[in-house]
Amino acid sequence: MINGTTIIDAIIAKIYGAYPNVSLRDETIQQGSERPFFYVEQLDLTQWKESSNKYDRLYQMQVSYEVDINATDTNTQLNNMGSDLMDLLSTIDVEYGTHELTLPIIGRHMDYKIVDDVMQFFVSYPMRVYKQLDGVAKQEQLTINTNTKNGG
Repeated sequence: MINGTTIIDAIIAKIYGAYPNVSLRDETIQQGSERPFFYVEQLDLTQWKESSNKYDRLYQMQVSYEVDINATDTNTQLNNMGSDLMDLLSTIDVEYGTHELTLPIIGRHMDYKIVDDVMQFFVSYPMRVYKQLDGVAKQEQLTINTNTKNGG
C-alpha cells in the first residue's frame, strides 16, 4: 500500500543516491543537529472521489535543507540545492506491495523558498486509488463443459 511513509522513503532514497554524504532526517530535528542535512515530511494529504470506487489523492511533501553553519555562500548553496531538487524529485520510485515492485510517481507543483537560511522545497505527488466496493462479488471462475453428444 502506498502512503505518506512510502513516499517519504522514496524521496529519501532519491536524495541519498545523489547526496550520500549529507544527513537525512524524517523525524523531529533536534536542536544543534549536524549540518548540512535534509529533513523530509508529509505536509498534507487530500483525497476526492471521482466515481464509485475511484479516488484521486494528492500527497503534499516538504524537503528542508540546511547548509553547513560555517558556509559563507549560504544563499547560493540553498538556491543551487532548490534547483537540483526540481530535477531530482520530478519522479520518484515508490515501493508497492509485497513483490518488491516500484511505481514511478511524477512530482507536480514544485517550488521552493528560503526562510531564515533554510531552503524549503515543496512538491506534490498525485495518484489514483481504486477501492474494492462492498457487496460487489469478485469475478468467479466459469466452468465450461466441452463434452457434447453427437446427434439428437
